[in-house]
Parts: sequence; structure tokens; C-alpha cells
Amino acid sequence: RDDDETRATTSTSSATHAMDVLAFRRLSAMMNTFEKNVETHGIARQVVVITAGADTRAFRLPFPSGTAIFECADGTVHTKAAAVMKKVGAKPSRGCSHRRVPVDATATDAAYGDLEERLERAGYRPDVRSLWLVQDVHAWDHSRLSNFITESADLMTTGSELIIDASALTSTDDIIRREFASNGVMPEVVRIPADEGREPIRLVLGCAQRVSLKESEYYREQLRAAEDEADEDGFED
Repeated sequence: RDDDETRATTSTSSATHAMDVLAFRRLSAMMNTFEKNVETHGIARQVVVITAGADTRAFRLPFPSGTAIFECADGTVHTKAAAVMKKVGAKPSRGCSHRRVPVDATATDAAYGDLEERLERAGYRPDVRSLWLVQDVHAWDHSRLSNFITESADLMTTGSELIIDASALTSTDDIIRREFASNGVMPEVVRIPADEGREPIRLVLGCAQRVSLKESEYYREQLRAAEDEADEDGFED
């Protein structure tokens, strides 16, 4: 049992490292593609971290200025983690903000809409590009995974990225790819073979190919308004 726990801990640590490396590659690509010669004020990009809690990425990774990091976890976990970070004097990179979002999105019974409500209350904007990092979801069945992919896709604008540690999930690669694709997210599965003392790692990467749900609703409203205006002008003529 001790050996199993050691392997699990090592695998989690290795997955975290792999996700960090991929996150910075994706973030750099996102900035090069969408932010060249563009002057930005305030939040230029967003990072959403979904784990069981006490994540330290906002404090140990050198995120570029203008990045807002939204850490989602249970409120009680946030309270304890905040006290520890304050005690050691941990702060996010200069020009970045760290926002604790009290919602446990790793829970198996999380409802659609909970994540959106809490994120937007913390200042998250669906029209600003985002990078999502998701771990500690080993208890999810396929239904919960499907619901999460749908909700996160609805909250991401075109060009946003998603990385999930799917090592412990039972859904097959093909099923996960279909779930991503059906929600307008281009999927890629990355497998890292087992090594001495470490289980194999499976990461699922996705890139949003469509606008967020709120942007889509806004565009539809503008189209309806334009059509109504055109009808009124035609009636007056």
C-alpha cells in the first residue's frame, strides 16, 4: 500500500510538472498569435486552475504581467491555504492577480452553472482568452467529464486552451476526443509512458474553436436589433 501511495504521489507531481511546461508553451503561443502589437490594459489573459485545493502555481510560476489566475477550490481549503501563503509571504508575479474562487469543480455532483457564477463574481470574463488547468478529477465518471467539458467550453472564447490530467479517468481517448469536438474544442491526447516509480500519465489538451456562450448570445441580440431596426426603416419608407 505504501508503494502504491508513493507511485500515486509521484505520478501527480510528474503530471503537475508536465502540465506546467505545456501551460507555458500554450500561453506563449496564445500571446504570440493574439497579442502581437496589441496594447492591453488590465487583464490581457486568464488562467483558471481547478484542483482539490492548495495549488501554488499562482505563486511559484512566472506568469507574464497582465495575467489573472483564478484558483477554484472549496472555500474551507482556500481559507487554510491563504493563511499559509500569507505566513510565508508568497505573492503572485508582478503585474498579475490571484483570485480565490470558492467552488469545488472537482466534485462529482457539481452542477452546470456553479462554475460560471463563481468565476464571473471573481471577475472572470468569457470574452478574454483563457488557459484552463484541471487536476484531481480521478473520481469523475464520463457523465461528469462531459458536463464539465460543456460548461468550460461555454466559458471559453476562441483560441482559449484547456489541459486536463485524465490519467485516472475511465473514458477512452476516442470518447474524450468526441466530447471535446462536439463542444467546439479541438482535442489532442498526450501520453507519457510509465517510468520507474511512476504510473503513466495521460493529458488531454484542447483549443476552443468558437466564441463563448455569452459572446454568442450577445451577437444574436445585436443581429436581432439590427433586423428590427431594418424592419422599422422599411415600414417607415
